[in-house]
Amino acid sequence: MKAKVILNPTTGRGQGIRARARIEEELRRHRIAFDLTLTEGPGHATRLAQEAALSGVECVIAAGGDGTVNEVVNGLIAAARERNVWAHGEPAGTLGVIPIGSGNDFAFALGLRAYDIAGACARLAAGRSRLVDIACVEDDRPYTLYFCNNLGAGLDAAVNIESRKIKRLRGFPLYFVALLRTVLLYYRAPRTRVAYDRERLHMPVMMTSISNGPRTGGGFLIAPKARIDDGLLDLCVASQVSRLQILWLIPHFIRGTHEGKPPIRMLRADHIVIESEEGLPVHVDGEVFRTAAYRLDIRMWPRRLRVLA
Repeated sequence: MKAKVILNPTTGRGQGIRARARIEEELRRHRIAFDLTLTEGPGHATRLAQEAALSGVECVIAAGGDGTVNEVVNGLIAAARERNVWAHGEPAGTLGVIPIGSGNDFAFALGLRAYDIAGACARLAAGRSRLVDIACVEDDRPYTLYFCNNLGAGLDAAVNIESRKIKRLRGFPLYFVALLRTVLLYYRAPRTRVAYDRERLHMPVMMTSISNGPRTGGGFLIAPKARIDDGLLDLCVASQVSRLQILWLIPHFIRGTHEGKPPIRMLRADHIVIESEEGLPVHVDGEVFRTAAYRLDIRMWPRRLRVLA
């Protein structure tokens, strides 16, 4: 197998650059032919993945967290569009993942353990692949971005923004501390319209989370029944609650036992539209997408990405 490794050196608060030697050692031990390039900033992984796919590389490996995976996936789709295979319903390309980021939630959905470089490389060497779903969001600018794990609007996006102010933590502790801070500092439930299938919700909403995979934030099972190859998005809507209720719900979100507990609604659909005149902070796969979005149109593209896992 000829592979392109795209390594984010700053992922996991510097974990990426420290993991480089181990990644190269394990790939060579498994006799995987590879070329490794370090990313230099936001968007660079997308360009590298697109170039690699167009050059005929068999597999593009994202070594990083969910943000790095997201950029690589968007690069593979851009290449597929350029080769005119995306329009014909073919998979965008083949993705490999070495999870060394802060969240690693898409890797969790694939059954990969965070920071297990040896295990991830062994999976790559085995060469077994599966087709998984990809989602797409178009906002009011309009700007389009594909994602493979989770989109959050409202509280969880505010948590993501707050997490970037915390410098000494990574993984689940980082997002947990950011959540506690956000509950104290951010208390908004703007009136929001959520449309899915033929149903409509219109009410003050604290959080709207749309999931392809079950986990977000490095340890919150926001959509425990979500599967990355079932053709559906799992929608979690939390209407207005008090700060005390939010704190009561946190352990349930960690365990995935929040379904059926007021004010949580769990829904499933392949097309969801979210609108708010007040503007919503939005994250996509753990990266800030908008600080104030007024309309989000999210659609599912079933089984359009091949993953080695």
